[in-house]
Amino acid sequence: MRKKAIFIAFLLAFTLLVPEPDTLSVQLAEGASRHEHGRRNRRKNSEPGQVQDSPQAQTSGYAAGIVNLTNAERRKAGRRNLGADNELTAAAAQRAREIERRFAHTRPDGRSFETALPEYRVKPHSWWGENILYNMSENPSDAVTWWMNSSGHRANILKKEFTHIGVGAHRSGGKIYVVQLFVGR
Repeated sequence: MRKKAIFIAFLLAFTLLVPEPDTLSVQLAEGASRHEHGRRNRRKNSEPGQVQDSPQAQTSGYAAGIVNLTNAERRKAGRRNLGADNELTAAAAQRAREIERRFAHTRPDGRSFETALPEYRVKPHSWWGENILYNMSENPSDAVTWWMNSSGHRANILKKEFTHIGVGAHRSGGKIYVVQLFVGR
């Protein structure tokens, strides 16, 4: 109970000290062409609404649960399902390991989170976003519920421009570090 109270206090302090999350996590990529947005490798990526477990995804059951629950929230809001993307999932797994060292939308070396995308061959896109979280229960619905109760994180989950998702989860020191990466193509 004490750990939960400390976690809630941290979230409140973090929310008060950090600018609105959507200003940190949703950005428009400049210079991409429409032709580049529409391409996708159907053998490596699922169609929207289908979840694929990926060897890169740590705790794949937890991550798949978050993808399914995220898509359920999108359907409730009249949005299309997000397709699970293997490369995006690998980038999210990397980011989940990184936020253990630096809990921020910037990487441990100070670069913005989206610099992880080309490192994992994520195709060109016009929109990208990130939701991060740590110290949640073993139940993926707790993570999605928390994000849905935060205006900036909810905006990322429901953003109509997003078409694909990757989720990474990393367990360390009794905590779970979770990252949702979104792209719109």
